[in-house]
Amino acid sequence: TRVARLSPRAAGYVWRVMKRQGDHVKAGEVLALLDAAEVGKAKADFLQALVQARLRRTAAENLRTAGGVVPEPKRREAEAAVKDAEVRLLGAEQALLNLGLPVKVGDFEKATLEMVVQSLRLLGVPEGLDGLNAATATANLLPVRAPFAGVLVSVDVVGGEVVETGKVLFV
Repeated sequence: TRVARLSPRAAGYVWRVMKRQGDHVKAGEVLALLDAAEVGKAKADFLQALVQARLRRTAAENLRTAGGVVPEPKRREAEAAVKDAEVRLLGAEQALLNLGLPVKVGDFEKATLEMVVQSLRLLGVPEGLDGLNAATATANLLPVRAPFAGVLVSVDVVGGEVVETGKVLFV
């Protein structure tokens, strides 16, 4: 019950391996970073859904404040569009959570678009990694983390290797 075989949550290539066989690790510590296109797509989908939800809310609010000038069916249609956009946003949030990337829609409600892009770029990646420039780094990085504290008894991955989901990288 205290042995974990860690596989990536998405296919990609190994950007960097941070730990070696015999290393002691803490719970949640990053063992490796993968460059996975699926991660970049999930982040882009989240960003697009967030923008759409904001636009739909603004449009619905504008129709509400217009008073009796706008027909009731038009206002109901705008409210339905808001709900649809919010559902898509929650789905995009869930896709990131499924990849192990901690994100909450509420954290981005008041943020500017530029702030959201910066927050998403290195979501889940520890700060201060050597050779990682936050301004130019790919948004595809996905950390592989230790589920609990322990010792790595096997490391079966090297930087630059292409990996699929289900391939055991660390034990």
